[in-house]
Amino acid sequence: MSDAVPRRLLTFLAAGALAGGILLAPTSPAEAAVVFSDDFEQPTANVWSHVGPGSAWTTVTEDGSKVLRNPRTDLVNVQAKGGWGSGDGTAVSVRVKPTSPLSADNTVSLFGRADINYYLVTLTGSRLELTQRWFSTMTTLASTPFTAAPGSWYELTLSFPTATTVTASVTGPGAASATVDAADPGGTYFGDRVGMIARYASASFDDVRVTNALPESTPTEPSGPCPLSIAYVISAQYPNAFSVNITIRNTTAAPLNGWTMRWRFTNGQLVTSLFNSVWYQIGPTVTARNPGWAAVLAPNASLTFGFQATGQGRGYPPTAFTVNGAPCEPTFA
Repeated sequence: MSDAVPRRLLTFLAAGALAGGILLAPTSPAEAAVVFSDDFEQPTANVWSHVGPGSAWTTVTEDGSKVLRNPRTDLVNVQAKGGWGSGDGTAVSVRVKPTSPLSADNTVSLFGRADINYYLVTLTGSRLELTQRWFSTMTTLASTPFTAAPGSWYELTLSFPTATTVTASVTGPGAASATVDAADPGGTYFGDRVGMIARYASASFDDVRVTNALPESTPTEPSGPCPLSIAYVISAQYPNAFSVNITIRNTTAAPLNGWTMRWRFTNGQLVTSLFNSVWYQIGPTVTARNPGWAAVLAPNASLTFGFQATGQGRGYPPTAFTVNGAPCEPTFA
């Protein structure tokens, strides 16, 4: 693979998108917890970032559902998301349908653990490839023959089952499949972003999923009332944007081992950035999780996180607050 994708991806990832760790949901070894998914049926443009000349990516209806489409073959285009691809046991998957012929120079890829460096699982039309970027060096870790034709759906998966192993796989029509494994060269500075690349190819993408079978900790399950007090304060209001600080406090007698908060906006608001938390938004529903450095909230301990959003904040308080599944009633100011 040439340096065309790495240079543009490096420029983009160094400049933006979200970053940060994630506290993963409880799971058994036989089950993988879904920590992020997007089928593009609801607006999620605020959490996906685009890079590449032009704005080729669009959401369209195809084969009975909405998909993310890159219709151009003359551009290297990347869509990336931050904060959902870290941790051993992580697996990232996407369904992809090439709509132009693939070759060694015209490819579709899924990437993970991306920042300056990243991993790629790629379809070339005749091979499945697993690649690592380490700064300016692209290294093919493993590859195997696999035929991918335009007009058919394929599921790509990139997984990190242990700290020393990385795996890539593909499943296509008629249960055709291929898998490659490689020793993870490791190194530092790998990030948390996941995303999709159309390299001089047109393609449709759907059903992005990030799962994890090796949680870093086990969030406390709700056993009654909301375990937190929540103070929701609008700190600034602009003509079409606002800022909010949310202070939470553990009101239980036991440490809260991880928290996941959800709420629903009521007037089309979109979160554009959030600090001291890891987040995503699908439609009106926002999900925020504790940052990795604050996995446990002691009794009576508090934490403040906040966000900026588009739209009007005053007069349109969000609803349906929950913490770890328990309904909560915040105070608003």
